[in-house]
Amino acid sequence: MTEFFFLSILGVNPGSPALLTNRSAAKFMQKDYQGSLSDCNEALNLDANFTKALKRAAKCCIITGQFDEAKAYYENAKAGAPDDAALTEEIKAFKYTMSHIEGAERGEQSGDYRQVAFHLREILKTTTMCESLVVRYLEAMIQQKEFAKAQTYLNGQLPNFGQSMNLFIIRARLYYYQGNFELAKKHVKDVLMRDPDNLNAQNALRKINKLDNIKKEGNSLFSAGKNEEAVEKYSSALEIDPLNTTFNSTLLCNRAAAKMKMDKYDDALGDVSQAITLNPDYAKAYLRRGNIHMKLEEYEDAVRDYEQAKQLDPSTNDINNMIKNAKVSAKSAKRKDYYKILGINKESTESEVKKAYRKMALKWHPDKNSETPEQKTKAEKMFKDVSEAYTVISDPEKKRKYDMGMDLEEIESGMPGGMGGGMGGIDPTQVFQMFFGGGAPGGAGGASFFDQMGGGGMGGGMGGMPGGMGGGMPGGMGGGSGRNGGFRFHFG
Repeated sequence: MTEFFFLSILGVNPGSPALLTNRSAAKFMQKDYQGSLSDCNEALNLDANFTKALKRAAKCCIITGQFDEAKAYYENAKAGAPDDAALTEEIKAFKYTMSHIEGAERGEQSGDYRQVAFHLREILKTTTMCESLVVRYLEAMIQQKEFAKAQTYLNGQLPNFGQSMNLFIIRARLYYYQGNFELAKKHVKDVLMRDPDNLNAQNALRKINKLDNIKKEGNSLFSAGKNEEAVEKYSSALEIDPLNTTFNSTLLCNRAAAKMKMDKYDDALGDVSQAITLNPDYAKAYLRRGNIHMKLEEYEDAVRDYEQAKQLDPSTNDINNMIKNAKVSAKSAKRKDYYKILGINKESTESEVKKAYRKMALKWHPDKNSETPEQKTKAEKMFKDVSEAYTVISDPEKKRKYDMGMDLEEIESGMPGGMGGGMGGIDPTQVFQMFFGGGAPGGAGGASFFDQMGGGGMGGGMGGMPGGMGGGMPGGMGGGSGRNGGFRFHFG
């Protein structure tokens, strides 16, 4: 309506620079910047020194990114109105904008895209209708791998630039970089429908298809059990586009799965950790890393990864049981490994448990390891651990609880978390003496147990009473008669 009003007046007085400039202002308010600039130029053809038209023309050029033209308009305006304070402020603001142009160019030359993005962001606060600057700003965000941020910004810019092929291609690239190949292909094909010779679109589609095909080939090799070939295929795909962090994180996670099948857990851990670095919201990668930590017996790390996977994707299959099992394993790892202490495994028979205890108890008895204070201290600890391990593993009920993940305190209390007495009140020497069939060496006269031992090999007299029964035992146990309520062994 306003524009129609000025058209009517201009029909009566077509040679009025003021009216043309006023109509230019109306178009400017309607964001018709090219139309506004055209009216300014028409006014300037009538009066080359018309300051109002020069200032508005400069503003139109700044908004549309025509900076050289804006500079020329301001120079002409300043020459005609050197004392115009408002003009001076506008020129100052324009110089500030130009300083950011220079900063963006420096950043592009040095590859510092954080700097590029900063300067372009400042410019775009006033230069709101320059497609080339929008493209440069989007490219700077892409180089920083800020794909979601770039996507949001682009969606806000598309209405300003109509059917821009450049922005449509960037939108396709952003879908591609975020791992959505189907939408990326769709948008690239839309561009090619409108512009079949668009080289950028052709190259983008070629790259998407190449990556997609290599990934599918790697997955097929993995499914067929050809893990080494799958690793090679995933590795070749990773070299194609380092910027595609989302897709590369998937490739790394898949390569980790193939390496796990090859029992290369350390290598697999490196791959899946890199996948998480590239895509911190990748629930599947946390789950897979948790599985690797379980294999490497790094149970607390497994708990953390499983819980993160659950937080990112609560629907993850069986995740609660995985967390529970990892916590049990973490707790068990903190306990003493009784099987390791005795040198046996969970399936060892009763006689194997006894034989193991006999061997380890005699090996670590403090009276046999007293040459130095350090040696004696270590032996006392090991002797206690051996006795503790035997007391638990030789008792079927205690062994069952231990295998369930209970610690010693829980085993002794009879319930998880109970305050049992533990092994602290049991003298490992008593366990030793009871096992070997006698009480404390009664007639030792203060001598250590091993000072009383003689004979050859591991003797086994049944002490505890005068004339104790001698008897050989497996493993070179020679007989010897007990005397004075004791019995003796001799270690060669």
